[in-house]
Parts: sequence; structure tokens; C-alpha cells
Amino acid sequence: MSDAEALVEEGLKAAREKRFDDAVLKFRQALDSDPDNIGGLLGLASALSSLGEFDEALDTLSKVLQLEPGNGIAHLDTGKVYYSRGNFPAAVEHFNKAIGSDDSMVDAYVRASMAHQKMRDFDSALRVLDKGLKKAGEESDLYYELGETHFLSRNLGEAIRSMEKAVEIKPDNHKAYSELGYMYEAEGRLERAAECWERSYEIMPYARYKKKALLTRKRLEKGDTSTVDAYDHFMQAEIFRKGGKTEEALDQLSKALEKDHGFSEAYMLGGFIRFTGKNYVEAIEDYLKVLELDSRCQQAHYFIGESYSRLRDDRTALKHLERAAELLPDDARVYSAKAKIHIGKDYHRAYEEISAAVNRNPTSATYHTQKGMILERLHRLDEARTAYERAIKLDPKSKTATLKLSRLGKETATVHEEDKEEHLEGYR
Repeated sequence: MSDAEALVEEGLKAAREKRFDDAVLKFRQALDSDPDNIGGLLGLASALSSLGEFDEALDTLSKVLQLEPGNGIAHLDTGKVYYSRGNFPAAVEHFNKAIGSDDSMVDAYVRASMAHQKMRDFDSALRVLDKGLKKAGEESDLYYELGETHFLSRNLGEAIRSMEKAVEIKPDNHKAYSELGYMYEAEGRLERAAECWERSYEIMPYARYKKKALLTRKRLEKGDTSTVDAYDHFMQAEIFRKGGKTEEALDQLSKALEKDHGFSEAYMLGGFIRFTGKNYVEAIEDYLKVLELDSRCQQAHYFIGESYSRLRDDRTALKHLERAAELLPDDARVYSAKAKIHIGKDYHRAYEEISAAVNRNPTSATYHTQKGMILERLHRLDEARTAYERAIKLDPKSKTATLKLSRLGKETATVHEEDKEEHLEGYR
């Protein structure tokens, strides 16, 4: 194996581990010694796309297509970039070329159908998927998109049949079960809808799955009765919260819990309202009630961790954040929260955690800005500059990144409390 090929393998390994900056570095090193290395070019383009560097990704893919005009992977990845930019006709053109080079490429059929869906051309989406099922075989992803297309075109019966086939082929497809839940809900089969969302939550503990399952069960319990119950109070609380009336919302949640002490979503919503109101002690109490009812609730562990962090109990905060990371390893918020805890204490550890956040959500300007600030404290100024520049490219209105970049090297970086704050994902 040549030095270039060895570096390409290292780059691919880094990309699989979602260390995209490291992957870019390895691919560039490979291309320094072998500029026309197809694997290096494709790997570099893919890693750049993951980081939101679409212009350079397209330039790199263009070089591949100059060397190998029929390279199916290059056409597929070019289509993905155009899709990300909202240029759906160009995306379809390249997806079709990918299929032309390899008619067993499942991802190309899936992506082409998604682009047709975006253009509201459901007939073309169905034709692409029908061809994919004939050429590439009965794949779960193809049936999933077939179900989505039928659902969008209001063909509910075919949508359900296709999505049921998707979970039959791939029983751990939590997204397919979730979509089935919405389809059965639209059909009025609430019992089956609840079962699907419960199955989704068993596979992957996303809070939104649990919420849909629980509230659907509450609707079933209520039936056609006009009696005001816990479900009614909860729904009224949601309305008040969205209208900014937090006290009224909390009052409705109290009434909901009087009628049903085991209503975990009422505790969840109460916890979020109190957290956003900076009442962290009571927020923790609410979320601990959730964990008594469901120890797998990742969202509760996350917000307990964030709350303890703000109360300066870092040890307890990290315990809950580590559990949140175990339950949902790809939740970037968790790693960002852990990074903020280590700021001012252990910048090397903070860097590891914010890098994990960036790797899981590489298009977040907030995370790149945080990474830049930590790199400054580690005196890695060139890397800090790159992080700030990437943040600004992702969000040109990023005041913090712009200010930090303008001051870079002029003064010792200081990470203020306001710099630690970030937009937290709302209640679901």
C-alpha cells in the first residue's frame, strides 16, 4: 500500500468516526503526494460537505468527474451537495447519472425520489422508486421513501403498506415506525399509532416519540367524553406556554398532575418552563419525577445536567450528561454542555468535548465558535481562526464569532459566561 493509500484509509476511518476535520487533513496529505487519487478526492469532498464547505466540495468532485466522467459516487455526492443547496433539478440530474453508472445504488434512487418530492413531482418520485425496487432489490430505505411519497401525495393506504414493508425488512427502523404512527393517526387508528411510536421509543429514546405515544394514549383514554381530564389541562398548558403565559401554563400542569400523578409529559413540560425561567432547582425536581417514571428519558438527563451545571454542581451535572450521551450518542448538545463545564478547569478536556459536538453537528455556527474560543485558550490560534471563519461562513450574522475573529491574537482569549450560553433545543 502506498503512502497516499494509507493516508486515505486513515481519512476514511476518521470520517466514519465523524472526525471530519481530521479526515480533511488526512485526505489533503494523501493528495499532496498523489493529486489524482480518486479515493482521496472523493473522501475529501465528502468530509468537506459534512462540514458545510460546499463550494470546495463541488470543486473537488468536479475534478473527479474530469478524471472519471462516469464515476457514480462522484455524481451521487454532487447531487447531495446540490440537494443541500436547494437546487433540486441539478440534484436529480446527478442522481440519475449515478444510477446510470450503477443501477444497484440504493442511495441514488432514495435521493432522487427525495428531490422529486421537494419539487412536488410525486409521479416521478414513484417511478424512480419503482425502478429502484426492480434493479436494486427490496431494500427498507426504498420502501420507506415509497411510503413517504404516497403519504405526501395523500395515498394513505399505499403509504401504510409501503412503510409496513420497510419495518418488516428492517425491524429496528425507528424512523419508519414513527412515520407509520403519523399515517395511522391520519387514518384514525390511534391504538396502532400509539403502538408504532412506542416501538420507535424502544429502539431510539427520542423524547418526541415518547410524547406522541403518551398523548395518543391519553386521547384514547379520554374518548368522546366531555369531562375535563389531565389531557385537557396539559393541552391548555401547551397553548399558554406557546403564548408566553408561563404562570398560567404551570397552573394547568398542576391541575393535570392532580388528576394523573403519573403523567410524565406534564413533568417534562413543567421542567422545561422552569428551566427556561432559570428556576433550576424546581426544574431538576420535575425532571427527576420523569426519571422515576422512565429512567431512559434522555431529554430529562440532559436538562438535569444543564441545570446542575448552572448551579455549579459539575459532578452531578456530568453524571447526568454522561448518561444522556449513553442513551443518544449522536446528540451534539450533550457534548457542548460537557465542554462548557470543563471551560476554565481543563481546556484539553473541553476541546475533546466540543470537538465531539462539532463532529456530530458540523454545520452549527455556535459549536464552531465555542471551539474557536477553547482553541484560543490552548494557544492554537491558527486553528481558532479556522473555527471562527467556519462559524461565520455558516452564520454570517454570528456576532460572537465575528468579534472573536477580529480580536484574535490581540488579547488573551477570555471565555465569559455569556459566551458559554447557546440556544437550547426547546421542548420537543
